[in-house]
Amino acid sequence: MAQSISDLQEGRKVVGDCGSDFSPPKWLEMPKYKRGQELLKENIFATLFCHVGGLIMLVNVPSIYKLLDNTGNSRSLVSCFQRYLKTLTHVKSWYETDIFDASSEGFQSIKYVRGLHRKVAAAMAQQRPLLASQDVCETGGGKMNNRSNLEADPEVWISQWDMAMTQFAFLGMMILHPNVLGFSHLSRQDKEAVAHCWRCIGYQLGIDDKYNLFGSDNLHTIEKLCQNIEAEVFRPNLTANYLGGLRMGKTILESIRNIVHGLTYHGFMKFWSEVIGVRYLVRLSAGDWLSYVLISVVFRGRMFSMFPLRNGFNRLVLWAIERASLRAMTIYKDLCVRDNKGGVEVSACPFAKFHDYL
Repeated sequence: MAQSISDLQEGRKVVGDCGSDFSPPKWLEMPKYKRGQELLKENIFATLFCHVGGLIMLVNVPSIYKLLDNTGNSRSLVSCFQRYLKTLTHVKSWYETDIFDASSEGFQSIKYVRGLHRKVAAAMAQQRPLLASQDVCETGGGKMNNRSNLEADPEVWISQWDMAMTQFAFLGMMILHPNVLGFSHLSRQDKEAVAHCWRCIGYQLGIDDKYNLFGSDNLHTIEKLCQNIEAEVFRPNLTANYLGGLRMGKTILESIRNIVHGLTYHGFMKFWSEVIGVRYLVRLSAGDWLSYVLISVVFRGRMFSMFPLRNGFNRLVLWAIERASLRAMTIYKDLCVRDNKGGVEVSACPFAKFHDYL
């Protein structure tokens, strides 16, 4: 199992599906898995909020961005809405049903997602296209180059490293910053159970035990590994102000606003920049400030430690996902109009360079 970030980096050249079958692993602790699953379900509003924040930051990781950009599934508002509504639906089923039961919705979902990863990786390996765009973002402090021209294509599309980074995007922030993300009421045993649940999810998605981010039974080891990923991967890539990743992240959030209303991109990202410890340089509008304040009050005010409020927010987000599914065709039409008008724009580099912040 991975003990350090260098252990995970060895997975850059290893295909993301290790070829394991779907039978339960020897290390599975079913009561612990079930407890983690129950905790994620009982905190579904805060859980999905962390998932979205992590995924928006994940697209700034070059290998992830290049994959998503080449598949075209995250370029437009319409494709993003389709992709991430499906993602939320898939993940919800992983928390609500047993992913080791072949007859369950969660098992069928995870089997489908794993098969999709295999097909995409195989297709990308055959094509191996190079990005030729020259996106540049200029602000008073200087110029930002397109990272795709600075780094070669990955040797392996959807590698074990990419899968581990995706695990971090889904759960890492919750592990590192529970007190400001709605999880202050969880004990260390609870966090261990949640990590074990995601160890199981990673296993079923084809992650080798050697590269499974949550492969250790020691929560301190997991926390240390997550801290290193945040400091050495997520924070530097975010503050590189790579225009392609920023545009894709904004497109993702703009599409998700059709599921959860009241969010604005700048308000959302200002909150997350404070969580991970970087300065957000964009001047916020009144609407952005309102979005930021609402997010801050909800998550930093420890509302989720009170069951009635937590349960109310959970019901709200589940209703929102269901409603978005029912209104999908109407939403598609609206987003198509926006896409035809040029989609989203990123007019400035929002994040202070990491060394400037320090």
